This record gives sequence, C-alpha cells and structure tokens, in this order.
Amino acid sequence: MNGTFICQRRYAHKVLSRFGMLDCNVVKNPMVPGTRLSIDKEGEKIEETLFKQLVGSLMYLTITRPDLIIQ
Repeated sequence: MNGTFICQRRYAHKVLSRFGMLDCNVVKNPMVPGTRLSIDKEGEKIEETLFKQLVGSLMYLTITRPDLIIQ
C-alpha cells in the first residue's frame, strides 16, 4: 500500500507526552458546569504559542475521534 497512515493512538500519546499530560486523570466534565472564569492579573504568565498548539492538538483529536470526549 502506498500513502500516509496516521495512528491516532500514537498521536494522542505524543500530544499528552509533549504537553506533560500523561499522568492526568479522566474526568466526565473537564469543567464544572456553570463555572465563571475571571482574569487573574497576578497569575503566572504562560507561553501563548505552546498553549495554542495544545488547544489545536486537542481540538483535532476531539474532532477526528469524538469517542474521546464521550464518557
């Protein structure tokens, strides 16, 4: 067979490893429903590019593998 094949299990593992999330727990709701977010002006600064890469990677996984978000 010719072509490119993507193993999503391996991709998911690489994403979790890259962003230090291998030891994270599975949760039914990633956030408590109704929670209001607020700005933490004195909070720790984050690397914006790395955060965007994390969000993009997780969005790709949940779009291509909707079973990952159904618990």
